[in-house]
Amino acid sequence: MKGDGPKDRDPVGDSRHMRDRWLADLSQAMDLYMRSPAFLEWLRCSVVAMTEGQAMLTRSFASAFPKPPDASEAAPAEPSGSAPQGCSEPLS
Repeated sequence: MKGDGPKDRDPVGDSRHMRDRWLADLSQAMDLYMRSPAFLEWLRCSVVAMTEGQAMLTRSFASAFPKPPDASEAAPAEPSGSAPQGCSEPLS
């Protein structure tokens, strides 16, 4: 006959329950954090910095390896040079 003593508990089931509970709490905390204004602003500024960095690389390679005079492709567009409101200064 099974009792409710510590020897009769299922350690695997207990650990799964604890893991599931921990993951649910972690999921909720991450969801709240990733919807916070601070995180969204950080994400926006990170995307701006990446695109500005890519533009810098493009300009650098374009000046290091100029196109032949008969190239029909247009030169890459220049970035605006101003950082969005709330972000650090533009990368130049």
